[in-house]
Amino acid sequence: MKKLVSVVLTLALFAGIFAFGAQAQGTYLYGDVDGDKAINSNDALAVLMHSTQSKILSKSSQAIADVNLDSEVNSSDALEILKYSVEMISGFKKDYSKTLKCTKVDSTVNSGVYKIKFSAVVEDNNTTFVFTSDGKQKAVSSSVEINLKEMLSDTEGIGAYAFLIPNGNVPVEIRFFTDEDGKNYLLFPLLKLYCEVDEEMIPDALAEMLFSTENIYLSLDEKTEGGKAVVTETYLADSDAEISYKFVNESLKTISLVKDSETTDFNIEEFSDKADTSLFGTKGFTYSTELAKALGY
Repeated sequence: MKKLVSVVLTLALFAGIFAFGAQAQGTYLYGDVDGDKAINSNDALAVLMHSTQSKILSKSSQAIADVNLDSEVNSSDALEILKYSVEMISGFKKDYSKTLKCTKVDSTVNSGVYKIKFSAVVEDNNTTFVFTSDGKQKAVSSSVEINLKEMLSDTEGIGAYAFLIPNGNVPVEIRFFTDEDGKNYLLFPLLKLYCEVDEEMIPDALAEMLFSTENIYLSLDEKTEGGKAVVTETYLADSDAEISYKFVNESLKTISLVKDSETTDFNIEEFSDKADTSLFGTKGFTYSTELAKALGY
């Protein structure tokens, strides 16, 4: 059982592998460089001082200052900010409410009813994630291709389940389910075992970061490839992490996470405004007191 628990925890780690989380950034007012909730000449001055290297802005402040979306912070941004402050213009080119992430992604996630399925290579393993909710219940699934039979070959008490485990590398799923009453469960579908766990074990950090509405809008790239409109929007998640969303004909196809100079690409396989109810519930599973005890419950 100890080895089985080790496998379960290893798979659970994949679901929360990026659990450094996104730092809550608050609601941003682009052009409000000094963060005083007003856009005025002080912000324009801060931009000019940065452009002359008199006082360098932080990375997040630079993103807020780049109101014309040209990936530079200079006198052009200062001029736009001044124009806005005296009501010569009503807004900036950098407008989060008009982004595809806001109109196509956030609207679905914020509704509370969705299914998001994506895949990535994590630590040299092919991994598939599913996050789904119907507004009352939610599930998180992580499937990793491993040779489970080999890993569990000498595990005590697993003999009765050995015939269920295929040979070779197979996608092995760990699932977390939260019911309407707020109870949380860890499920091991291959062996049809489950146990109750604390909320802290639910690996939501990856989804919370990738689909956060609190990240700062950095840049926009628009082009045409093969007759299709390709739009890439990039956001600042924290001081050293950037997330890019690639849309093809306004459909989300890829999310790329860059952190510490390493890039992980998440390929979107499904993004739906309907819940996958097949991942809800524990029907057909056997409660494992051994698994619960081994996990500290």
